[in-house]
Amino acid sequence: LGVDARISLGHQVVEGGLIPEIAPVLIAVFSEVLLKVFTLLIQILVIHHLYEHNGHYLLFHNSVKILILLVAESRDRMLSTIISRVQQVVVPDLGKGLPPELRASFASLFVSWMRLLFKLNMKTLSDWVDQVAGMGREPQKQFLQYAQESVRACFLKTAAGIELNNELQFGDEKFDTFFPSMITTRNIEKMNQAINDTLYAIERNANAKITFMQLSFTMSKLIKNR
Repeated sequence: LGVDARISLGHQVVEGGLIPEIAPVLIAVFSEVLLKVFTLLIQILVIHHLYEHNGHYLLFHNSVKILILLVAESRDRMLSTIISRVQQVVVPDLGKGLPPELRASFASLFVSWMRLLFKLNMKTLSDWVDQVAGMGREPQKQFLQYAQESVRACFLKTAAGIELNNELQFGDEKFDTFFPSMITTRNIEKMNQAINDTLYAIERNANAKITFMQLSFTMSKLIKNR
C-alpha cells in the first residue's frame, strides 16, 4: 500500500512540503482516511522530496501508526533533525545501467575483494584498498552500489533459488557457483547496512582508505559468521 499525497487547498498546492497553518489539517485528513479505509495495523505513507522544515509537523505529530517512507534525491538538502531520525537506504539509479566494460571491471574488483576477506592478508588487502581509494569518489560510489546489488542477488540465489542473471555473473565460474552460499539470512541485513554506511561516508568526503579498510573488516567478519 502506498499513498502519494497531492492536496489542493484553494489556489495552494501542497506536494511534499507542508506549510505550518495546514499541517495539522493534513494530519487529521491522513489519519481519518487511513483509519476508515484500511484496517491494517500499520499504514504506509510515501512522501517525495520532503526538504522543507515545516514537514516536521507530519513526521513528528502524526496521531496514528504510520510507516513514513521519505524519497529524496539529495540528503544534503534535508535537515539534520530529519536525517538523525530515519533509517537511510541508498538506492542506485536503476534507470542507468553500468557500461559493460565498467561492470566487468567492478566484477573483477569485487571477486578479488571477497577472496581477500577470507584470508585477510593485510599487505594484499592494503593494496586493494589503495586501488579503490585511487579511483575517485564517483567510481567508488558506483562500485559500492554494484557490490550491494551483487550481495542482494547472491542472497536471492541462496534463499529463493533465483539464478544470477548475465549482468550479475562475475565471470568466474567457481566464484559464481560457490560464493552466493556465503550470503544468508544471518548476514545479509548487516552487510547491506555496512555498504549503506560506507556510501554515506564517501558522499560526506570521508577518508577513502580508512573507510574501505573498515568496511573490509566488517564484511570479512560477517561473511565468516554466515
